[in-house]
Amino acid sequence: IAIRQSVLTKLPNILVIHLKRYKKHGGISFGFGKNRNSGGSLKKDNTKVTFPAKLTVKTEKYQLTGIVEHSGGLSSGHYIAVIVNQEKPDEYYYCSDSSVRKIGSNHQQMNPYMLFYSKIVSNNPENCQNSKNPEHEN
Repeated sequence: IAIRQSVLTKLPNILVIHLKRYKKHGGISFGFGKNRNSGGSLKKDNTKVTFPAKLTVKTEKYQLTGIVEHSGGLSSGHYIAVIVNQEKPDEYYYCSDSSVRKIGSNHQQMNPYMLFYSKIVSNNPENCQNSKNPEHEN
């Protein structure tokens, strides 16, 4: 079993979390480069995960703004997006191809593939972290 770790030296305004949603079953790995043979198969991992609507990383606070969900298998399927109304964070919209509809605010019913969080920026100019925001220009 391997563990992968990333270290962020500066936190982004938009934090994207891509979840590993597959598992390797059976076989061993050998060889290098093009000659590598995995000897096993990958299966989609549909394990239910929980995730917060608000997230704190170090001293930065983030608000959930979007979710990508995948239905189907590894070789085919369909992606949908759930977006959060920025004016009303308890309003969620389900987007699938040309269909958009309002859904309940229980984000835990989703089984995410990717999570999108936006940094919560204070309206206090002393705490402003987004220098491109015209409200905070000197």
